Amino acid sequence: MWKKLRILSLLTFFSVCLFAQTKHATISVDYENISVADLIDSVRKIAGLRVAYDVRIIPVDSVVTVKTESESPVGILSSVLKNNNVEILNEHGQVIIRKKEEQEYFKIHGKVSDESGNPLPWVNISLKNVPLGTITNRTGEYEILIPGKYSGDSLFYSSLGYKTTGVPVRIEDTVININLQHTSIKLPEVVIKYKKADDIIKKFIENRDENYFEKKVLFTAFFRETIKQDNKYVNVSEAVLNILKYPYDTPEKMEYVKFVKGRKYNNVNQMKYVNLRLEGGPYYFSRIDVARYLDFFPDKNGFSAYRYKLKGLDYEYNRLVYVVEFEPDINTQEIMYSGVLRFDSKSFALVSASFELSKNSLRKSRKYIVRKESGHIKAFPFYAGYSVSYRPFNDKWVLKKVIGELKIRIADKKSKKTSVFSALSEMLFSDFSDAGKIRFKTSELYRFNYILSEQINSYDSDFWESYNVIKPDEDLENVFKKGASE
Repeated sequence: MWKKLRILSLLTFFSVCLFAQTKHATISVDYENISVADLIDSVRKIAGLRVAYDVRIIPVDSVVTVKTESESPVGILSSVLKNNNVEILNEHGQVIIRKKEEQEYFKIHGKVSDESGNPLPWVNISLKNVPLGTITNRTGEYEILIPGKYSGDSLFYSSLGYKTTGVPVRIEDTVININLQHTSIKLPEVVIKYKKADDIIKKFIENRDENYFEKKVLFTAFFRETIKQDNKYVNVSEAVLNILKYPYDTPEKMEYVKFVKGRKYNNVNQMKYVNLRLEGGPYYFSRIDVARYLDFFPDKNGFSAYRYKLKGLDYEYNRLVYVVEFEPDINTQEIMYSGVLRFDSKSFALVSASFELSKNSLRKSRKYIVRKESGHIKAFPFYAGYSVSYRPFNDKWVLKKVIGELKIRIADKKSKKTSVFSALSEMLFSDFSDAGKIRFKTSELYRFNYILSEQINSYDSDFWESYNVIKPDEDLENVFKKGASE
């Protein structure tokens, strides 16, 4: 369990070189009947370049024959992909293959609040029956990029305990501010059977394969990780990812993550006393899928390390949901969690899960979280919490977002200084499609020991193009503006 959920390792005075540093201006290749994926990989290795691309826009399985001498990597790839409506750039030693934007998009932005005007964080925003969406940030703000062909469709806003609201959107619209109405559950008017917590858990397991995808799916995801030292930003990195997720009845086939492209912000406050890095973020977060891996649930023999308690009913996506609390039921040396699970009252699908390390586990967690530290630096984790949520799509439920936060107290014995580091990681699954025969090469995979900021070359203010992202909070927005101007 913990191996999937670990989001941070402390690395002191640590650096790693992941790519060749020699970048050839021209190269020669001679291949007959090579797949496009293998050709790209070969060009990457020969030229010593990073190559970033979204697998949805390239026929990676197509076979081509290429023979050329002393040609630039961009020239070779441009020739092979000339009929695929893409453009290829070489920026700061990274080759970027991106789709030529012929489709018209329009952007909607605004703020979601409750009836009293208080901002609502993490509100789900999506087009009905369209695999496209985003969420609000911690201050209720959002922005979503919508293809022009969906002008006239309705944008739906949904949050736990509030009535789902749909608003028609047009290509001329730019700002939509929404106040969601709180939904009171009047039990006398609701036809619903009381369920024991253990019965709800059992029904979830029985119905799981029907409630989630039974085929391989390709997600486009946005990932942001931020580190604060004593409430000052010291590291900000963002990335677009392709994620292959296999059917829920085959949990032995774990997710594959492909880094598409990213950006980081170097002009933020420097860390003091210690150099701390997040390790493997996208790799681990792609696998925080409670419904798929059955974390916190009984095993095949019915044994569970947790006990469950029904706390009542709530409302989400205009549906009644059961609210079930769980906490450790046994005394073990393993890392354990306590939290809340929410289930759709009709299908018993898991709608969301929020959980954090138990008090006992926090005391034991140091050896799992801290990867490396110097002799005079000591790290003490004092909080680790996560949330996972899903949204309905037709008759299935789809992973929507994963958020994790870790707080560590750092003590420097030499200088007798202490600092508090807080690391927030946010993953938004913005859209998805049938993966078909799409595959990732081993050399393309994002690995467990990668540090996101070291996969990224530079800042690009026009980075996101047509990708949906989680809008930054105001204080983080100021960091971004500073990074863009310096």
